[in-house]
Amino acid sequence: MAGINRLSWLLALPMAAPLLGQAASAQESGSAQAAEWPKTMYQCRHRAPLDGFGGTLEFDTLYTEAGAIFSESGRWTSDYLPRRAPPLPAGLMAEQSIILPAGQPSGMTVMIEWPGGNVWDKTPTPDPSAKAMIRIVNIDGVARSMRKKERWHQSVVVRNSEVLPYANGNDRMLFLSPLEPALISNYGDTSNMDLTMPVANLLAWGSGLEALTVFDIFVEPRKYDPHSFPNGPAGPMRVVGEYHIDMTALAAGFDKIRAEHRWWRAGLADFKTRCEATQVSDPSLEIIVT
Repeated sequence: MAGINRLSWLLALPMAAPLLGQAASAQESGSAQAAEWPKTMYQCRHRAPLDGFGGTLEFDTLYTEAGAIFSESGRWTSDYLPRRAPPLPAGLMAEQSIILPAGQPSGMTVMIEWPGGNVWDKTPTPDPSAKAMIRIVNIDGVARSMRKKERWHQSVVVRNSEVLPYANGNDRMLFLSPLEPALISNYGDTSNMDLTMPVANLLAWGSGLEALTVFDIFVEPRKYDPHSFPNGPAGPMRVVGEYHIDMTALAAGFDKIRAEHRWWRAGLADFKTRCEATQVSDPSLEIIVT
């Protein structure tokens, strides 16, 4: 029996040799592949106020050594402070206001940036700013707290008569018209007190209008009753913030941002001279926390 075992072991050696060779080749291939990273790329950055609108404009483009664009982003941020607040440093105060608080002055922040983050949109475009997102935060609304029965926050973007504001004691409430569709954000909580959507969608919704009105509301859930109308999940809607979006200023500001980006990109023909060389690690190894 011992002779048979020794014979089996000897016969297995020729079969194991190719496998060991394949493993060594795979290890060498993996080492060679891993050696591709980090790579030398060229980081190009731009930071300046947006002429006529203030705020801060930032562009960031990363080129490979061959001249291909590896990654690209753009952002414009502006703060609109109430009159009682101290002024921002020169170059940061908005010159032409896109956001106009309603009623008592409140602090607002507006941001336009790309990439937009829409994982469903796979269509390529030579102009990444065409898919920019806008984010508007009503700082006063963020400071509000929900009441015991309230569960969600929503933003309601109004063109004309899609909603009816009314008083209920000291509260200002909102009633949605059953005849006209309103543009309403998804249900959120107080950690997501902002309006975020593609700039192109907002421009389309406000097409032909001087301004859109946005209501921030806290919503109570509604118990389902098949015999009542409306019978959706949203019950009483309490207004906790209101502001206007100047559509003419938004369209002009967005056009200005895109023109500035095209001008900046056109000046990067000699990117190896104008941009900073940097080492970039393999992006597939990055851990994304959600």
